[in-house]
Amino acid sequence: MPRWFVLSARVASAIITIAIILFSLLPQQRVSDVIRIFPLRDIGAHAVAYCAFGCSWFATFFHYDGSKHKYSTIIVSFIVVLCGISLGFALELLQPLFGRSAEFKDLVADSIGVVTGVAVAYGFTTWYVKNRGEKK
Repeated sequence: MPRWFVLSARVASAIITIAIILFSLLPQQRVSDVIRIFPLRDIGAHAVAYCAFGCSWFATFFHYDGSKHKYSTIIVSFIVVLCGISLGFALELLQPLFGRSAEFKDLVADSIGVVTGVAVAYGFTTWYVKNRGEKK
């Protein structure tokens, strides 16, 4: 992948992860106005945020050198999904300490979102490698 793409993915991954952490731990009243724009409100916001997490982190670790993958896409996919679900689980456990309620449905939405994000990123990178190739 081009250097600008990898750099963009790294920056996006950091910003998205920080945003997920902040929005998950802010008081519910401050988050309510933001999540109104998402379908299914809270669940939709979780799914969209973790979809972005999955896409950006997959793109961060995906590497194509023209002949083979530096990291197996299956391993990268597994690690990103595991990290996304772990982050969601950890934040759900921490939320009661910040006056929020932990909900299992949020963890389900996080999991669906990160798996969807990895699948979208995998599809894009597969298309890119197949149709555009790597320009060095």
